[in-house]
Amino acid sequence: MKILVLTWEFPPRLVGGIARHVAELYPELVKLGHEVHLLTAEFGEAPMYEVVEGVRVHRVPVGWSHDFFHWVANLNESMGRHGGKVMLEDGPFDIIHAHDWLVGDAAIALKHNFKVPLVATIHATEYGRHNGIHKDEQRYVHGKESRLAYEAWRIIVCSDYMRRELERAFNTPWDKMDVIYNGIRPEKKPRWHDFDAWNFRRRYANDREKIVYYVGRMTYEKGVSVLLNAAPKVIWKMGGFVKFVLIGGGNTDHLKRQAWDLG
Repeated sequence: MKILVLTWEFPPRLVGGIARHVAELYPELVKLGHEVHLLTAEFGEAPMYEVVEGVRVHRVPVGWSHDFFHWVANLNESMGRHGGKVMLEDGPFDIIHAHDWLVGDAAIALKHNFKVPLVATIHATEYGRHNGIHKDEQRYVHGKESRLAYEAWRIIVCSDYMRRELERAFNTPWDKMDVIYNGIRPEKKPRWHDFDAWNFRRRYANDREKIVYYVGRMTYEKGVSVLLNAAPKVIWKMGGFVKFVLIGGGNTDHLKRQAWDLG
């Protein structure tokens, strides 16, 4: 198949987790014999066109703006224009694959203009990030997400939880969604054969204790505060033979206070 991908971030532009997701996914599709063209935003000195592990990366210029939503509109206008050019020059394409609402407008326009099926991967929702929709900005994003979910022929989510969240937030039909779990390419991860895992583990817990280990961004939507609130009950259930180890970047001051208050 020939696949056109739209994503607002791709290495070396790293904002959240989408860049890493797409950078790991599409080289594997190339290995399976598919041709992948990826549209993303320009970034620093990164070339406007390059081939990365078989993926043909097209970076598009984006008009600068103080306002994030205005910048996203500029991104979609540019992606729509450049995406149309790619589809005319390198097509026909079999599938358009969009990642999250930030590229939704361009993906939907290309779908209708070129009559190509649209698949959307929805990594998170505004509803889930804020436990509901409460402000005008959230309503705006929610509306964009809802339209992308409606326009997509199929939707990919990375967990059963997200499948239920989309059903609740957008009334998305259950059988329109497919759960494909995230994974890694182990050949890209260095392994030290002389690494002493047990000695490393003993930095955090003794051999009798279990470890609850979190690695990720310290943001609300990752649920770190929920994990901390659950810790006292888990510790009690385990008879005290458990340690919680949380590692990640971001503002951790409020989480440290929460952990301190919980004892």
